[in-house]
Amino acid sequence: MNVPSGDNPWAYRLRRIVVVMASFAAMIGSGGCRQDQSAKRGKAVVVLVDRSASSRADRDLYRRGIERILDILNPGDRIVAGWITGASAADFREYLDEELPPALPPMGVLDTASKYKARKQSSERKTEEQRTKIRLGLERLLDRPSAATRTEIFASLRIVGQLLASEQRHTKLLVLMCDMVEDSAIANFETARLDDGFIDNEIARQKEQRILPSLGGVRVYVVGARGEPLHRAALTEQFWRRYFAETGAQLAPGAYSRALPNIGE
Repeated sequence: MNVPSGDNPWAYRLRRIVVVMASFAAMIGSGGCRQDQSAKRGKAVVVLVDRSASSRADRDLYRRGIERILDILNPGDRIVAGWITGASAADFREYLDEELPPALPPMGVLDTASKYKARKQSSERKTEEQRTKIRLGLERLLDRPSAATRTEIFASLRIVGQLLASEQRHTKLLVLMCDMVEDSAIANFETARLDDGFIDNEIARQKEQRILPSLGGVRVYVVGARGEPLHRAALTEQFWRRYFAETGAQLAPGAYSRALPNIGE
């Protein structure tokens, strides 16, 4: 060991040890920061499924939507799923609230190849087990019988706003598997005149009563939107585009679909 001239060998050695330990601690700390940042960069996906009688014909379409959602889930992502019913505000429960395990950090300086390989295999196995659990949960959600005859979309969206208010993940998706025909004590889209006046009045009413959901930055996708009669479908879509814009959500041109939009894109 080359000790600088005039320096005490033991003091020099101690300084070297301190420097090495500080460097190691910084390396460990930066790894923790990367994990925290990775979690915040993940997605939170909320799925709302219409359980009213009018949605029964779209169950196969909803299943395809579930497959698409599973395809875009990555390590560290969260998924919450519930129903849109005739009394959504009163009986809403998160039927499913699960997370995929976080991504395995890169191989560290203290890892051996064999130990890291074992950890990687264990991580992959846990991730696949969790994916299977999520898939089965979503399938049970679709298959569970319901006697609901009405569709309280407004109330459900307010609950979504509350759920996502404290979510730290940067990307937030809302997938609505629904015909988007509100049928509640507030409004009946089957009979309402869905013109600009109706839209303005409903948005103003919800703002005044402070019940308009806050969905800033949330990307919205609609699976199975009303398709006929054509003029009524167009008016319904116009309403929701205006409405979601007022909530701060993003509803891209191709994200509102009678069929299956490109969820996550």
